Amino acid sequence: MAVDAAGQNMYVGNFDRGHIMRVPLDPWGQPGQASIVASGPAFKGADGLTLAEDGTLHVAVNTQNEIATISPHGTVPVMKLPDGVLNTPSSLVFTKDTRNPARDTLHIANFALQEFLDGLPPRPGIVHIPAPAVPGRNPSP
Repeated sequence: MAVDAAGQNMYVGNFDRGHIMRVPLDPWGQPGQASIVASGPAFKGADGLTLAEDGTLHVAVNTQNEIATISPHGTVPVMKLPDGVLNTPSSLVFTKDTRNPARDTLHIANFALQEFLDGLPPRPGIVHIPAPAVPGRNPSP
């Protein structure tokens, strides 16, 4: 779940149906009627969500070992990462370095479920990606 910077919209993923929904929030934080902003196989297994500064939504799709992105204009690319970097990604968050925006980082938690299901010792962990390489994240100087 993620809330935009203005506190006016909450975004929620539906793991089983592959829907990403926007829920408007009134000034008191009460939810309105949900609407689907993206749907399809690319979002089947959607788990954690976070928003970049420009409104790009990043979705951890753990059943596919991918991070899907939804731009404010509705385009849905998949963030390209080297094979083996993601291991059932579940949560993601940006951190900001106020002294050096080039050091802003996207952190992705891997909970290694597939390894466990395959009978292997799971290796959960956190992946750190420099934010300047992440779609929608353009740090200001």
